Amino acid sequence: MNTTANRVVLKDGKLYITDSYSDKLSIVDIATKKLDTPVQIGKTGDCIEEENGILYILKGGYGNSSGLVKVKITDKTFTEFAFPESLKEAGFMDVNDSKIYYTVGSAVYVINTNATAPSTTPLLTSAATNIYGFAVKNNRIYVAQGNFKADGTAYVYNLTGALQKEIATGIGSNGFYFND
Repeated sequence: MNTTANRVVLKDGKLYITDSYSDKLSIVDIATKKLDTPVQIGKTGDCIEEENGILYILKGGYGNSSGLVKVKITDKTFTEFAFPESLKEAGFMDVNDSKIYYTVGSAVYVINTNATAPSTTPLLTSAATNIYGFAVKNNRIYVAQGNFKADGTAYVYNLTGALQKEIATGIGSNGFYFND
């Protein structure tokens, strides 16, 4: 592929792959095992989610300016908006029920999928000082505290930002996976 596969989404027989060091969204046709023409989205594309034929790609992380790219799968056209400097280094994103949830530092923000600008008001500020895992599922927001020397913690919030539960996790807790 000549790129690093950082995050991957499978949709209609194609893999959509972000690489935060590349300026392209790579597309692999599974049936032919060939690369389609990539989409030039600019560097630092990281988290990727699909909802209703749109790919949502969060840009940012580790010293980088942040932004959101929306790629229409049918024709590969895209729109993009930058985040203000106060939201530099966005880290994680999940799309759930026509809402985009994203993190900056310990804060979680939410916007509608049709938004043309980011929210600058956090929905919640997590007790996690080093978010290393993030998901939104079943009307809950899940945040994992990254720790590599002792057990970590998962924090579970409702969609209004109220803490529901803290769960002790193992060392290096870094994601949430659900059985559907």
